[in-house]
Amino acid sequence: EKWGLGFNSRPLNHARQLFTRAYASGASIQTLCASLAEEGIASQSLLEERRATMLVEKFTILIAGGLIVPVLLGVMVGVVASLAIPSTSEWISSTPDLLPAALVSIRGYLALYALIASAFVGLQEGKPANAALYALILLPLAQVAYTLGKWFVGSAAL
Repeated sequence: EKWGLGFNSRPLNHARQLFTRAYASGASIQTLCASLAEEGIASQSLLEERRATMLVEKFTILIAGGLIVPVLLGVMVGVVASLAIPSTSEWISSTPDLLPAALVSIRGYLALYALIASAFVGLQEGKPANAALYALILLPLAQVAYTLGKWFVGSAAL
């Protein structure tokens, strides 16, 4: 019977092979254990670094989708709306449906951005069902942040 049978673990198989070879060759088990411990510590360090990087990436995507991008778009729309440029207002008044369509499309873009960010983070975590939870939070948050960004510029101009 093989030792470790039923365990499909790369580190366990590697350790088993090293112990078997060390026993067969008469090599020092102490040196072998020290090298296995160093490998384990290095692997654990890499895993922790990867988890930290993924956590930073996750929150960056969620904060960008729910706050940063919507607020920046709201501020930009508020600034453009507060500008008094005669040629622009004449052009907009000649095409009255353009501005409302642009404002609705911005809200649609924010919704799409929030959905994509939610799906990406859910898939990144390996839990696609979490995407729905993130979307439930990001969709309204993005719309509120956009409205606050527009309102902030409008209130600052007063």
